[in-house]
Amino acid sequence: DAFRTNTFMLYNRGSNYLYFLWPALVFSSLQQLLLLALAVSFSREYAAGTFNQQGLLGYSHSPWVLIFVKWLPYFLMSFWTIGVYFGVSICFRIPFPAHPLLLLSAQLLLVIGACLLGITYSIIYPAPLKASQLLMSIASPAFTLSGFTWPSGQAPVILAALGRIVPLTPYLQVMRMTLLQKATWQDVLPQLGHQVLLIAVYLTLAVVLLKSKIKKAL
Repeated sequence: DAFRTNTFMLYNRGSNYLYFLWPALVFSSLQQLLLLALAVSFSREYAAGTFNQQGLLGYSHSPWVLIFVKWLPYFLMSFWTIGVYFGVSICFRIPFPAHPLLLLSAQLLLVIGACLLGITYSIIYPAPLKASQLLMSIASPAFTLSGFTWPSGQAPVILAALGRIVPLTPYLQVMRMTLLQKATWQDVLPQLGHQVLLIAVYLTLAVVLLKSKIKKAL
């Protein structure tokens, strides 16, 4: 009863699980898929022996170009999931946001952040299996750690901090605020800023680490 009163009645007054969970689980699954796919983006090159002048580095020595090439296909394919989400939301009569572009912006930032996190792990760990396993140790509990179904303020400090470095956490906050509380751009600026900060950190780490790997390979 306490859980139902404190959480459902605040964010989901109709106690409807479809409204409450389905939009969040779609993008939780998308984040896991992106992390798994990009966790082997560079580690597979290491394992196959193609991270050299005769292989991948024969096309470009720029870390920016290599990251963009690995990231772009998955970013474009994510538009299919986002399009299906909005289409099925209409069929299921999921509450439609008052500002659809706001929710779309948060979804695109989630995709970019998840891709860059996966790429960063892939650069650090040369073994594809190890990179995937370590990344899933964060991706699997991400939905729970985000505070979406239970207040993150009641979680241990370490777990709450872990949840804040996962791109899904600020996205779910934006999603809940836009769908169920009719939030505006100004209302969700802190969450959007959180997403942009994570993207900047992951991108910086990826570029610096990949530049070091390129110099070593050459």
